[in-house]
Amino acid sequence: MGHPFESYVHVPGLVGIKTNFPGFRWGFGVCGSPAPEAAYEACKLKVLLDVRRDREVFSGADPAAFTGVFRDFKAIPQGKAVLFEKKIGPVPLRFLVSVEGGLVRAVVGRSYLRLIKLKLMYIHPIAYVLFDLVSLLLLRQGMTTLYGAAALLREGGAVFCAAAPNTGKSLTVLQLQNKYGAGILAEDMAVTDGERLWGAPYTGLYRNYHDKSLRGTGEKPETELPPQRIDAVFLLQKGARDRVLEPEPEELLHQLLLINRYSLGYYYSPCLRVLDYYNRELDVQAAQEAEARILGELAGKARRMLVERRNSLEFAPAIQASMAEEPPRGVS
Repeated sequence: MGHPFESYVHVPGLVGIKTNFPGFRWGFGVCGSPAPEAAYEACKLKVLLDVRRDREVFSGADPAAFTGVFRDFKAIPQGKAVLFEKKIGPVPLRFLVSVEGGLVRAVVGRSYLRLIKLKLMYIHPIAYVLFDLVSLLLLRQGMTTLYGAAALLREGGAVFCAAAPNTGKSLTVLQLQNKYGAGILAEDMAVTDGERLWGAPYTGLYRNYHDKSLRGTGEKPETELPPQRIDAVFLLQKGARDRVLEPEPEELLHQLLLINRYSLGYYYSPCLRVLDYYNRELDVQAAQEAEARILGELAGKARRMLVERRNSLEFAPAIQASMAEEPPRGVS
């Protein structure tokens, strides 16, 4: 017997998912507690993920309409739907995705979900396929996914921490909360329009601490903070020196783009490339230009600081001290 469909909200007001696969994990985290249907419907972008038996993946679709062939993908020319089918021995790997305005529909076979856990050349896990599609749709609405951590300081002011993987972003925002009373807005994944930040509350740190306190008080972490205006962007780097610099907007933009594209890389998605190939409305190059524009606005509007430390444990005190030197502009 299959699981019933339940609704979840990953980024309040922005990204929701409805699925019959409990505990589904993707770029915006895992499905937390089911959300009211109204909260899911209120999201600008929605994903409907239907996990079926392999032989039922294409039920209700017309495979003959998918006349555009690209390796093991087939697409509807000038349409916004693509199917994938490849056999490994007797096992069929299948999925079908379509884009309808702000809704991504996906039907995936159980074998594909079970066997495809890593990116193998042009075959990507369905979690990556969906995350990349949502990233593209966000860019079409003037927002971009953002790799990094963010905190709302107790004294006011929201800070975003960008850094290469394993630099200490999650540790830094956890320290800002535990030592300085800040609220965690994001620790791995967020969304921005170039001025405000929306957190994705069910990423790693929130998964680990959802049912226990980050402060040891037994309280659950806040997971539905409203979007906050970003007052400062801190570029965190491990290095041989302890220093704080103020980079130019162009330099910060360059670093933000490199970090974002190294860690997210929606434009590498084979499924997205096939959709782009057969329908220029889903334009990957235009999405990259939008990403640069949005992050350029962020780099130009927020206060900019580069913090280099030998020890990751020293980032949080440096951020706290730096923000104390100049009153934050406030949040909205």
